[in-house]
Amino acid sequence: MRIVKQDGEVQLTYCMNVHPMDSGDDVLSALDSYAAVVGAEVAREQPFGLGLRLSNNALEAFSNSESALSSLKKKLDEHNLYVFTANGFPFGKFQGQSVREAVYSPDWRTPERLRYSLRLAELMAELLPAGVTYGSMNTLPGSYKSWIADGEDYDAVLRNLAEMAWGLDAVRNRTGKHIWLALEPEPKCLWETTADIVRLFEDDFPHRAASLMSERHECSVSYARRILRGYIGVCLDACHLAVMGEALEEVFEHMHRRGIFVPKVHLSAAVAGTVTEETMSRLERMKNERFMQQTGVIRRNGPDTELYEDLSEALAGVSSCDEADARIVPHIHTPLHISPGEGLESTRENLSDRFFSELLKGETEHAEIETYTFDVLPEEFREHSVTEGIVKEFQWVQHRIYG
Repeated sequence: MRIVKQDGEVQLTYCMNVHPMDSGDDVLSALDSYAAVVGAEVAREQPFGLGLRLSNNALEAFSNSESALSSLKKKLDEHNLYVFTANGFPFGKFQGQSVREAVYSPDWRTPERLRYSLRLAELMAELLPAGVTYGSMNTLPGSYKSWIADGEDYDAVLRNLAEMAWGLDAVRNRTGKHIWLALEPEPKCLWETTADIVRLFEDDFPHRAASLMSERHECSVSYARRILRGYIGVCLDACHLAVMGEALEEVFEHMHRRGIFVPKVHLSAAVAGTVTEETMSRLERMKNERFMQQTGVIRRNGPDTELYEDLSEALAGVSSCDEADARIVPHIHTPLHISPGEGLESTRENLSDRFFSELLKGETEHAEIETYTFDVLPEEFREHSVTEGIVKEFQWVQHRIYG
């Protein structure tokens, strides 16, 4: 849905990775049961834009069958829905089973990730409404950090991202649709901090990645640099940044100052709290084996954020220490409208008035609410159905924008 104010506008949606959508039929069912309900409630009579999520199975179903694609388009029209962004991060099943590190596989070292991402971009170009020439899709930040063993692995990531940018340029030349790939920094991944992203865009892309593209396609290095910067940007996730001890508004402004394009942002929040027995007890009940729960421990007067692989590891690591000055922030996406209480708080305040003011200046056009954890959160976080919870998140965002 379009959010319009005097100083600009932004397209606002929610990410459909919260729904089970492994097959083409699952996608059509989710449009009926969830997206149409949310859209009717928050957009009323206006068209409602989607943050589409397609597994590789679902993508193949729509890419390989004209009738399946026609059914998808018909369903979108039937419910007054349209697509402007997509989540290309999870490749396989995401809901209903443990994904953990598998969510990063296949990573950007592999031809499978490149092939999937190009096909998703091609489908996006097919689905963008008439007159809309700009779409976005977020993806994993290269790989899971521990999987990158050496420079050869890193070169493979850069080579495939360069090939992706070249392919996106071909999509634009063929269809007139400009699809941006947005790398999404995440804790314990190849690129996890603002400093990592700056090094990538100011060093690795203009040098090594551009050289790899130049060799592969026999173009000049300067041309390769323009292609890389013209099709690859960053997706900032507020929850991920909070785990790393970074503030969304500051990172958002920093990206713009550096000239690093942010095609989309994830409006998300983590739980957090000062390290106390009460906090640790509540977080103990929030452990789950389905999703990654990387955890940051941020000390006010100590070293930089200490990052743990998992919440269980963090709870064990800080429980025997004097951590009165420490704040613990696990990667647990929490509904934006929920105030946890009882020793915990939400990092949603990182979605500040200053951030929304910058967002609405129009430099970033796509904002996506991303809370995919509804059915694994404790009961006190699930006072509504999934659709009711998503609607309340929209209302929270709209209140922050309009007051």
